[in-house]
Amino acid sequence: MKRWVVFLGLAFVLLTGFVVAINQANAANLIPGDLAKPESSQIEKPTESSSAEQVFQELKNKAQAKIGEGWLYRRSLEKFDVDPPQEEGVIPLVDTTSDYWCYVNASGYVERFVNIVRTIDGKIQQVGIYSDGTAWNTMVDEIVVMEPFRAEPADYGLPYGFRSPDFKSQKSVLENGLDVVLFTFTKKEEKPYKALDYSASAPIVSMESSYVFDAVSGFFISKTDIVRMEDGMQRVFLHLEVEEIKFGAEPPSDVLAYFELKKQREEQK
Repeated sequence: MKRWVVFLGLAFVLLTGFVVAINQANAANLIPGDLAKPESSQIEKPTESSSAEQVFQELKNKAQAKIGEGWLYRRSLEKFDVDPPQEEGVIPLVDTTSDYWCYVNASGYVERFVNIVRTIDGKIQQVGIYSDGTAWNTMVDEIVVMEPFRAEPADYGLPYGFRSPDFKSQKSVLENGLDVVLFTFTKKEEKPYKALDYSASAPIVSMESSYVFDAVSGFFISKTDIVRMEDGMQRVFLHLEVEEIKFGAEPPSDVLAYFELKKQREEQK
């Protein structure tokens, strides 16, 4: 199976209401699992299963209450540890930053957004633009119809963990004094399998995932996915963290210009 670019902004909605680009992730090969724990000075006893689901819902409600009319800005970082592609035509996963501007109207719906994904050296990899009911991805140069959607808190796949028998949450205090909630779970494979992203490595036997949320605001902070191999090796498939969130920050002119560029491209098609 070849990996194709996933349309920017269509896959996950960030806890703050932002839509997040998925950086060419091969969801068929690697399903979110359990993450590395943040360093902390205080950790409480884990809360099991259904109670952990309730904790997550309470955090989601807190974040939802903070989403109002106007512009939202989110900057995030994605880092991967994968093998170089062994097959021709496979787009390699690379570390990226994402700058996302989203306008939420008075009804709570996302009216338009721009999401700019750059490689670590600052080169623009792709841009996703949504406005007037259509969305355009500059890398694949496709314009598709996109239904209006509410700016709701999202989870980066966290509810997938509800099905895991070891899904749990625990409160913690980071060394910087921030109160957080850590969610963890593990996906164990029925039998080891070869993944496209680890074609030069031993088969995968499990993936562990951990998610960190701000306990006060309810906002998503970070996610880490660790894969474990049949030979005992473990690799951090993905570490994603939100570096900055702003409310009411209008995009600069060069970002707003993408809406006009999208309009021109639609006229050409």
